[in-house]
Amino acid sequence: MRAASGWYPDPARPDTERYWDGSEWTDERPVAIVDPYEVIGAAPLRSTVGFELPSYETLARMRAGAGAGETS
Repeated sequence: MRAASGWYPDPARPDTERYWDGSEWTDERPVAIVDPYEVIGAAPLRSTVGFELPSYETLARMRAGAGAGETS
């Protein structure tokens, strides 16, 4: 009796799965969804309290070269 097609533990890599088509193993493996913070061991960035983005007018002045030392 053959196993039904479906996802099974990969015989070559037991930490993942591989698709059995009912007669042989395919090259299909599930796409791993990884939390990047878990991989690098960092905490998610938090917003800075009190930080405000410059207004569009201030950005326009800065791009035009008139923004040095000015505030909106």
